[in-house]
Amino acid sequence: MNHGIFGNETTMYGCHVQNVLWNAIANGDAEEMILVFPNGCANESGKDNGLGFNTEHYKAYNNFLNDFEQCLKPYIDEHYSTLTDRANTAICGFSMGGRVSLHLGFTLQDTFRYVGAFCPAPGIFDYTDQGVTDVGLFTKESFTLKDKYMDDTFVMIIKGINDGMVHKFPKDYHDALTDNGVPHMYYETMGGYNETGNGDHGDDVFKFGFYNFVSRIFKVQ
Repeated sequence: MNHGIFGNETTMYGCHVQNVLWNAIANGDAEEMILVFPNGCANESGKDNGLGFNTEHYKAYNNFLNDFEQCLKPYIDEHYSTLTDRANTAICGFSMGGRVSLHLGFTLQDTFRYVGAFCPAPGIFDYTDQGVTDVGLFTKESFTLKDKYMDDTFVMIIKGINDGMVHKFPKDYHDALTDNGVPHMYYETMGGYNETGNGDHGDDVFKFGFYNFVSRIFKVQ
Protein backbone atom coordinates (compact mmCIF):
# COMPACT_ATOMS: atom_id res chain seq x y z
CA MET A 1 0.00 0.00 0.00
CA ASN A 2 1.82 3.08 -1.30
CA HIS A 3 1.60 6.55 0.24
CA GLY A 4 1.18 9.89 -1.51
CA ILE A 5 3.88 12.43 -2.26
CA PHE A 6 5.80 13.79 0.76
CA GLY A 7 4.88 10.66 2.72
CA ASN A 8 7.00 7.80 4.02
CA GLU A 9 6.68 4.33 5.54
CA THR A 10 4.75 5.70 8.55
CA THR A 11 2.17 7.75 6.62
CA MET A 12 -0.42 5.09 5.88
CA TYR A 13 -0.03 3.61 9.34
CA GLY A 14 -0.58 7.08 10.79
CA CYS A 15 -3.74 7.34 8.71
CA HIS A 16 -4.92 4.08 10.32
CA VAL A 17 -5.22 2.30 6.99
CA GLN A 18 -4.47 -0.96 8.83
CA ASN A 19 -7.78 -0.53 10.65
CA VAL A 20 -9.60 -0.54 7.32
CA LEU A 21 -8.08 -3.91 6.48
CA TRP A 22 -8.72 -5.30 9.95
CA ASN A 23 -12.38 -4.26 9.69
CA ALA A 24 -12.70 -5.82 6.24
CA ILE A 25 -11.29 -9.10 7.56
CA ALA A 26 -13.44 -8.97 10.71
CA ASN A 27 -16.54 -8.36 8.58
CA GLY A 28 -15.72 -11.40 6.45
CA ASP A 29 -15.21 -9.24 3.36
CA ALA A 30 -11.45 -9.74 2.93
CA GLU A 31 -9.02 -12.61 3.18
CA GLU A 32 -6.24 -12.49 5.74
CA MET A 33 -3.17 -10.90 4.14
CA ILE A 34 0.16 -9.27 4.89
CA LEU A 35 -0.09 -5.49 4.46
CA VAL A 36 3.15 -3.62 3.75
CA PHE A 37 3.67 0.13 4.06
CA PRO A 38 6.90 0.98 2.17
CA ASN A 39 8.66 4.27 1.63
CA GLY A 40 8.04 4.87 -2.06
CA CYS A 41 10.51 7.76 -2.34
CA ALA A 42 13.40 5.55 -3.43
CA ASN A 43 16.35 7.91 -3.26
CA GLU A 44 19.24 7.92 -0.82
CA SER A 45 17.45 9.96 1.83
CA GLY A 46 13.93 8.63 1.37
CA LYS A 47 12.45 12.14 1.21
CA ASP A 48 12.02 15.08 -1.15
CA ASN A 49 15.04 17.05 0.17
CA GLY A 50 13.18 20.31 -0.38
CA LEU A 51 12.55 19.64 -4.06
CA GLY A 52 8.76 19.73 -3.74
CA PHE A 53 6.88 19.21 -7.00
CA ASN A 54 9.89 18.54 -9.20
CA THR A 55 10.92 15.94 -11.77
CA GLU A 56 13.96 14.96 -9.70
CA HIS A 57 11.65 14.22 -6.78
CA TYR A 58 9.30 12.23 -9.01
CA LYS A 59 12.22 10.15 -10.33
CA ALA A 60 12.69 8.78 -6.82
CA TYR A 61 9.16 7.37 -6.99
CA ASN A 62 9.86 5.91 -10.44
CA ASN A 63 12.93 4.26 -8.94
CA PHE A 64 10.74 2.43 -6.43
CA LEU A 65 10.30 -0.21 -9.12
CA ASN A 66 13.98 -1.12 -8.74
CA ASP A 67 13.81 -0.88 -4.95
CA PHE A 68 10.81 -3.21 -4.93
CA GLU A 69 12.37 -5.82 -7.22
CA GLN A 70 15.87 -5.80 -5.79
CA CYS A 71 15.28 -5.13 -2.10
CA LEU A 72 11.74 -4.98 -0.74
CA LYS A 73 10.07 -8.07 -2.17
CA PRO A 74 13.08 -10.35 -1.57
CA TYR A 75 13.23 -9.11 2.03
CA ILE A 76 9.51 -9.66 2.60
CA ASP A 77 9.59 -13.15 1.11
CA GLU A 78 12.61 -14.09 3.20
CA HIS A 79 11.29 -12.82 6.52
CA TYR A 80 7.53 -13.47 6.32
CA SER A 81 5.36 -16.46 5.46
CA THR A 82 4.32 -15.15 2.07
CA LEU A 83 2.74 -16.87 -0.89
CA THR A 84 5.09 -15.50 -3.52
CA ASP A 85 3.23 -16.26 -6.74
CA ARG A 86 1.40 -13.73 -8.88
CA ALA A 87 -2.03 -14.88 -7.74
CA ASN A 88 -1.15 -13.90 -4.18
CA THR A 89 0.55 -10.56 -4.80
CA ALA A 90 -1.21 -7.19 -5.01
CA ILE A 91 -0.22 -3.54 -5.12
CA CYS A 92 -2.24 -0.41 -4.47
CA GLY A 93 -1.77 3.18 -3.43
CA PHE A 94 -3.11 6.70 -3.03
CA SER A 95 -2.20 9.74 -5.17
CA MET A 96 1.51 9.45 -6.01
CA GLY A 97 1.23 5.97 -4.54
CA GLY A 98 -1.52 5.27 -7.06
CA ARG A 99 0.80 6.32 -9.85
CA VAL A 100 3.51 4.09 -8.37
CA SER A 101 1.07 1.19 -8.21
CA LEU A 102 0.04 1.56 -11.86
CA HIS A 103 3.70 1.87 -12.85
CA LEU A 104 4.71 -1.33 -11.07
CA GLY A 105 1.49 -3.19 -11.78
CA PHE A 106 1.67 -2.72 -15.52
CA THR A 107 5.46 -3.11 -15.73
CA LEU A 108 5.76 -6.17 -13.50
CA GLN A 109 2.76 -8.06 -14.82
CA ASP A 110 4.35 -11.41 -13.97
CA THR A 111 4.42 -10.31 -10.31
CA PHE A 112 1.04 -8.64 -9.66
CA ARG A 113 -2.44 -9.99 -10.31
CA TYR A 114 -4.19 -7.12 -8.51
CA VAL A 115 -3.58 -3.39 -9.01
CA GLY A 116 -5.42 -0.59 -7.22
CA ALA A 117 -4.97 3.14 -7.82
CA PHE A 118 -6.90 5.57 -5.64
CA CYS A 119 -6.84 9.16 -6.99
CA PRO A 120 -3.64 8.37 -8.93
CA ALA A 121 -1.29 11.26 -9.68
CA PRO A 122 -0.17 12.42 -13.15
CA GLY A 123 2.83 10.84 -14.77
CA ILE A 124 1.57 7.64 -16.33
CA PHE A 125 1.32 9.60 -19.61
CA ASP A 126 2.94 12.84 -20.78
CA TYR A 127 1.63 15.67 -18.62
CA THR A 128 1.86 19.23 -17.37
CA ASP A 129 0.84 19.77 -13.76
CA GLN A 130 2.00 21.75 -10.70
CA GLY A 131 4.35 23.71 -12.95
CA VAL A 132 6.03 20.49 -14.12
CA THR A 133 6.05 19.13 -17.66
CA ASP A 134 7.44 15.65 -18.13
CA VAL A 135 7.31 12.56 -20.29
CA GLY A 136 5.13 9.71 -19.13
CA LEU A 137 5.99 6.26 -17.89
CA PHE A 138 3.86 4.77 -20.69
CA THR A 139 2.28 5.86 -23.92
CA LYS A 140 -1.47 5.44 -24.07
CA GLU A 141 -0.94 2.56 -26.51
CA SER A 142 1.55 0.75 -24.28
CA PHE A 143 -0.62 1.06 -21.16
CA THR A 144 -2.11 -2.38 -21.51
CA LEU A 145 -1.79 -5.97 -20.37
CA LYS A 146 -0.14 -8.96 -21.98
CA ASP A 147 -2.62 -11.22 -23.74
CA LYS A 148 -2.15 -14.00 -21.19
CA TYR A 149 -3.06 -11.63 -18.34
CA MET A 150 -5.83 -9.69 -20.04
CA ASP A 151 -8.54 -11.71 -18.35
CA ASP A 152 -6.51 -12.66 -15.30
CA THR A 153 -5.77 -9.29 -13.71
CA PHE A 154 -7.94 -7.13 -11.47
CA VAL A 155 -7.36 -3.41 -11.99
CA MET A 156 -9.23 -0.77 -10.00
CA ILE A 157 -8.99 3.01 -10.49
CA ILE A 158 -10.93 5.45 -8.32
CA LYS A 159 -11.37 9.19 -8.78
CA GLY A 160 -12.79 11.75 -6.37
CA ILE A 161 -15.52 13.66 -8.18
CA ASN A 162 -14.23 17.05 -7.05
CA ASP A 163 -10.56 16.13 -6.71
CA GLY A 164 -8.69 19.42 -6.88
CA MET A 165 -5.25 17.81 -6.77
CA VAL A 166 -5.08 15.16 -9.51
CA HIS A 167 -7.97 16.58 -11.54
CA LYS A 168 -8.70 14.59 -14.70
CA PHE A 169 -5.74 12.22 -14.65
CA PRO A 170 -7.45 9.16 -13.12
CA LYS A 171 -10.11 9.34 -15.84
CA ASP A 172 -7.41 9.63 -18.49
CA TYR A 173 -5.99 6.33 -17.26
CA HIS A 174 -9.45 4.77 -17.30
CA ASP A 175 -10.11 6.02 -20.82
CA ALA A 176 -6.81 4.59 -22.09
CA LEU A 177 -7.54 1.19 -20.58
CA THR A 178 -11.01 1.26 -22.12
CA ASP A 179 -9.56 2.14 -25.54
CA ASN A 180 -7.04 -0.72 -25.17
CA GLY A 181 -9.72 -3.23 -24.22
CA VAL A 182 -8.27 -3.84 -20.74
CA PRO A 183 -10.92 -5.08 -18.27
CA HIS A 184 -10.91 -2.93 -15.17
CA MET A 185 -13.09 -1.27 -12.54
CA TYR A 186 -13.40 2.50 -12.52
CA TYR A 187 -15.69 4.71 -10.50
CA GLU A 188 -15.94 8.25 -9.24
CA THR A 189 -17.07 8.99 -5.73
CA MET A 190 -17.76 11.96 -3.51
CA GLY A 191 -15.63 12.51 -0.42
CA GLY A 192 -15.29 15.37 2.02
CA TYR A 193 -14.11 18.85 1.08
CA ASN A 194 -10.96 19.76 2.95
CA GLU A 195 -9.61 23.15 3.92
CA THR A 196 -6.76 23.00 1.38
CA GLY A 197 -9.24 23.18 -1.44
CA ASN A 198 -8.36 19.70 -2.65
CA GLY A 199 -11.83 18.30 -2.22
CA ASP A 200 -12.20 14.53 -2.65
CA HIS A 201 -8.43 13.96 -2.49
CA GLY A 202 -7.95 12.26 0.83
CA ASP A 203 -9.13 9.71 3.37
CA ASP A 204 -12.80 9.97 2.47
CA VAL A 205 -12.08 8.61 -0.99
CA PHE A 206 -9.04 6.38 -0.72
CA LYS A 207 -10.06 4.48 2.43
CA PHE A 208 -13.37 3.48 0.87
CA GLY A 209 -11.45 2.55 -2.27
CA PHE A 210 -8.98 0.49 -0.25
CA TYR A 211 -11.80 -1.38 1.52
CA ASN A 212 -13.39 -2.10 -1.84
CA PHE A 213 -10.06 -3.28 -3.24
CA VAL A 214 -9.10 -5.64 -0.41
CA SER A 215 -12.60 -7.09 -0.47
CA ARG A 216 -12.04 -8.29 -4.03
CA ILE A 217 -8.49 -9.63 -4.04
CA PHE A 218 -7.07 -13.04 -3.10
CA LYS A 219 -10.47 -14.70 -3.40
CA VAL A 220 -10.45 -18.43 -4.10
CA GLN A 221 -11.31 -18.90 -7.78
